Amino acid sequence: MGKRFEYVVRLSVVVVSVVASGLSGCKSEADHQREQAAFALEVAREQERLRAEEEKRRADAEKEAIQQAKLRILRDPSSVLVADNLGYFDKGIINSYRQLVKMSVLNKSKYALGSIEGEVDWLDDNGHKVGSVPFTLKGSIPAGDTKWFSKDAGTLSNGTLQTNATRTRIRFTRVQLIEE
Repeated sequence: MGKRFEYVVRLSVVVVSVVASGLSGCKSEADHQREQAAFALEVAREQERLRAEEEKRRADAEKEAIQQAKLRILRDPSSVLVADNLGYFDKGIINSYRQLVKMSVLNKSKYALGSIEGEVDWLDDNGHKVGSVPFTLKGSIPAGDTKWFSKDAGTLSNGTLQTNATRTRIRFTRVQLIEE
């Protein structure tokens, strides 16, 4: 609103100066046309300046929004990554040693993501966490794509946890934005 007010004030000053100069004496038709052309040129320049300022404000706001979106992804990768099709293995003979051995991951963000890390939370029957194991995923996931990771393929690395828990929750804790 302030820029529009400034524009109106400037325009009013130009109009007043043109009117005042016209009242100061008789002008020829050619002088009058030159003044009108100068006035029109001043108005056009002011409008262009205001358009350029507005375009710059929009571009700056868009850049800021993109930076904020990237920061949200880096702070909370689980907001854009979804793990599915989880596969487990029990390494134990006498005791149970659970391990996550495969999963697919959907990248819902607008950016390719790599260097993905997280934690597998093992849950008891009541949904309480009984332990966690960190994991890393090798490779990257393009924006909007789903990729498979597995221990056998060497793209999923994690340890085991001695537990009888059979339910898990996957939390992504770290990612790297891959910008092209």
